[in-house]
Amino acid sequence: MERYYLTDELSLSQTDDPQVDRRYCIFIGRRAFHGSERLARLLECLARESSLDAVVERMNEGGTRVSVEQIRSVIQTQLLPAGLVSTDKQAGPAASGRSPYLFFARRLADPAMVTRACSPFTFLFAPRMLAVTLLACGGLLGGWMLATLTQVGGWSATGAALDMTLGDALLFYALLFGAFAFHELGHAAASRYSGADPAEIGIGLYLVFPVLFCNVTESWRLPRASRMRVNLGGVYFQLIVTALAVPVQLATHSAVIAAFIGASVTTLCVTLNPFFRFDGYWVYSDLFRLPNLRDQARAWSAHVLTRVARVLTGRRDVVPSPLAGAPMALRVYALASTLFFTLFALLAARTTWLLVTSLPTLLGAVEARFASTRPLEALVAVSGSAAMVLAYLVGALFSALMVLSTLGRGVGLVRLALATPPRRSATNAQGGAA
Repeated sequence: MERYYLTDELSLSQTDDPQVDRRYCIFIGRRAFHGSERLARLLECLARESSLDAVVERMNEGGTRVSVEQIRSVIQTQLLPAGLVSTDKQAGPAASGRSPYLFFARRLADPAMVTRACSPFTFLFAPRMLAVTLLACGGLLGGWMLATLTQVGGWSATGAALDMTLGDALLFYALLFGAFAFHELGHAAASRYSGADPAEIGIGLYLVFPVLFCNVTESWRLPRASRMRVNLGGVYFQLIVTALAVPVQLATHSAVIAAFIGASVTTLCVTLNPFFRFDGYWVYSDLFRLPNLRDQARAWSAHVLTRVARVLTGRRDVVPSPLAGAPMALRVYALASTLFFTLFALLAARTTWLLVTSLPTLLGAVEARFASTRPLEALVAVSGSAAMVLAYLVGALFSALMVLSTLGRGVGLVRLALATPPRRSATNAQGGAA
């Protein structure tokens, strides 16, 4: 007798999504996703019954008619591979909480600590306070950047890097880490303000870059507008911290604080970029109601690439689309992300080449520094800058390799499309369309 078991506790709630296949917010342990009423009903039956026959019997109560084969197919092709269901009653949710893109994640603050820390700041999301704060931050940062841009004509990145001492570098990274921590607290505060309890704050590795994260899985239960508030809460809080640094920098004329402000503004732009899996990605996904945005974009791009490859080789057979009638927002995202990562690869390669070719100049400057000062002082002055250059070089190389790997998969897709036997049109196939 076939038996299946949920890998963790089930919780269901309705959403405000108008799409039929996303009417329910489904939690299995810490895994959250939106699904159809029928899927929610199936999981509810699996929570009560383990026997496949008993599950089908419960599903058919109330006039619904599904077969054993249909339920078995859904369980074996979707629920089992996703780790939501197991054939072992003792199986736990060991792999269900792991992110597919965040590695070596470690907790820094537990949910209780995060809640205590973010609660005093929830008032910042009140509509009037939000408007006043954004206007003030925009004025401070806008004025500072306009004033700074008029003074950077003769600025040299290489010279600035070599002039940063180890102490300056430590202060710079301490300020930046503090801003990132407050960024994550912003997600937690927005989640709590919206009525969803935040979970832990932690640190992990995204590509080769260490990142902080806040677990706001409970926000999946919220309406779309509230989810977008949570998505943007981190940017809002980091903007506040960065703006507060402006008066300090103007009063002290600190080059380190100026570098921190510039770096923080740059990271905010990167965070809002929808092509990386940062805040901008989730904003775009929620704004246009596109779940699993990256996977949908890849599927659509793969379909287009396959059709182009077949046309170029004179093959007119029908290629069934996995996303027939894909919304314009998805098509725009798929095309824009392809263009972005292509340009990103070229820019990373160019910057890497410039760094490599400028190494003789950098080494000459280092040698001159050692000749003009005591060796220990020169070592302290140079070490921080060398570490930053090396980190960027490694990151640029890794990013270029990632993009080239993606392009390689695209070439493999073309070869697979050319090798696939032709298919008859669905209207001409025996038995008609499925």
